[in-house]
Amino acid sequence: MTSGDFEHGRYDVDLQLPQKTPLSLTVHRGNLTVAQRDGNIELSTDHGNVNAENVKGSATFHVRNGSITAKEVSGNIQVDGEVEDGNISDVDGSLEFNAGYNGDVELARIKQHLHFKSVRTELQLAKLDGELNLGHGDLRGNSVTGPLKLNTRSNEVHLEDVSGQIEIENRNGLVELKTKAPLGAIDINNVHGGIEIDLPGNAGFKLDAESRGGNIDSDFNVNVDNSGKDATAKGAVGKGGPDVRLRVDRGTIQIRKTE
Repeated sequence: MTSGDFEHGRYDVDLQLPQKTPLSLTVHRGNLTVAQRDGNIELSTDHGNVNAENVKGSATFHVRNGSITAKEVSGNIQVDGEVEDGNISDVDGSLEFNAGYNGDVELARIKQHLHFKSVRTELQLAKLDGELNLGHGDLRGNSVTGPLKLNTRSNEVHLEDVSGQIEIENRNGLVELKTKAPLGAIDINNVHGGIEIDLPGNAGFKLDAESRGGNIDSDFNVNVDNSGKDATAKGAVGKGGPDVRLRVDRGTIQIRKTE
């Protein structure tokens, strides 16, 4: 077709380009799929899904009202907009995810710095060797390397195999944290939700925990006082070490020892 009014037409376009050519594609409505590229890519769509796989370069995605899938990217990834679902994995560079999400976001194996920011959650960590899943009212992750900084609300937080420095702020949801060596400084504040934390049994640290309107239970030999309105637990464990500061307003604190 070489003439006519195609303003409301629908097209499927298949482009074959030199593998090392940088690529920038923009559509108003429709899906974009890119694979086997050796250059940087930039994909934009207002109403559609974006898929990218096996990209030897960096990738930038602008997505609204659609889902994003990106796998095996050797460079950095940047995401902005408003996505339905997201699945990003096996990234050799960093990930900057600055977008709202309406469904589920799954992140896995991000080798460098990860920064995730949505309407009610902001998360930063040094790298992600495992997986991180964010859904409606639920945030779960494993094999995480700090420093980790999380500020969220109305989420149940479950993080396993976390090492390094940790800072968490939450409201209206449980914080469950399972740490591993090397242990860094830990600072957790939660309002209208409890804290459950597992610490290595052979670790040394200095505990300072307080629960307003709740109790504290500890497997470690520290001074626990549940007699007043505000429960406290303080003391040095082992030879001392990083500070472990736990604060809860209207919730309980459980401190467990792991082998």
